[in-house]
Amino acid sequence: MVVAWVKGPSLFSDIGKKTRDLLYKDYRNGYNVSLSTEDSSGSVNTTSVTRVGRDFFAGLNMQMAEGQFIPDIKVDQYSRVFMTLKLNEVGPGMKAIAICSRSRGNIELRWLHDYAAISTRMFYYEDKHPRFNVSCMVGSRVLSFGTDVSFDFMTRDTKCGAGMTLSYKNLTASLTLKDNADSLNASFCHVLSPFTSTVIGADYAHNFLTDEGTVTLGAQHALNSKTMVKARVNYCEAGVAIQHQWCLKVFSTISGEVNLMAMEQVPKLGMAMTLNI
Repeated sequence: MVVAWVKGPSLFSDIGKKTRDLLYKDYRNGYNVSLSTEDSSGSVNTTSVTRVGRDFFAGLNMQMAEGQFIPDIKVDQYSRVFMTLKLNEVGPGMKAIAICSRSRGNIELRWLHDYAAISTRMFYYEDKHPRFNVSCMVGSRVLSFGTDVSFDFMTRDTKCGAGMTLSYKNLTASLTLKDNADSLNASFCHVLSPFTSTVIGADYAHNFLTDEGTVTLGAQHALNSKTMVKARVNYCEAGVAIQHQWCLKVFSTISGEVNLMAMEQVPKLGMAMTLNI
């Protein structure tokens, strides 16, 4: 796990991201093979094939680096196009992001400052309801507080949230209230040893409407410079993922997940192979 060094607070959407990456990133349900090529200009082309159950998915991703303008184009086997356009340094500390496809659209403007992080965006999903969202975080890279508000123009529904995050040395903790205070999420992530990438973390999610809560625990540890092991568990499932670097540009990941409430079920297995040229 690489800890990014930032001057000011992160965006509201990034609250708890380190814990989420520890608990859920690299766990796969299916099989994936991808081939990436990069030229001298920094443009990256990635071709991938994924199998989930009996379904196959193929995709082509082109990420072109053109100075401050970075287009990212994805095409799947059904000829559906997903396009992301990023424009860095629109103004001091500002970044613009546009995402468009047949099923979703998003236009976002981010502003990062030493003591504030603000994001505004207009977006829609498959229901085609236009929505507006604004979030703001204030504080420092150590301690910050913020709020998030979304408005649906079709249903006139408003959803509000609030959160805080603490990051000190190798410890990161966060607390968020979402969906008009109907749900609570608390998490922490602690780097025990940077030399062996040993990290532990936990996440607690509680729904006040159903009065149900779930605790998920996770950890990762590097067995050596080329092999990483991750594990997670909660009351109903347990999973393990093993990442290995075969050579400089070849990586593989094998993961498995078992349902603790139905041990008779066949465990879910996943495997990914990545080749970088």
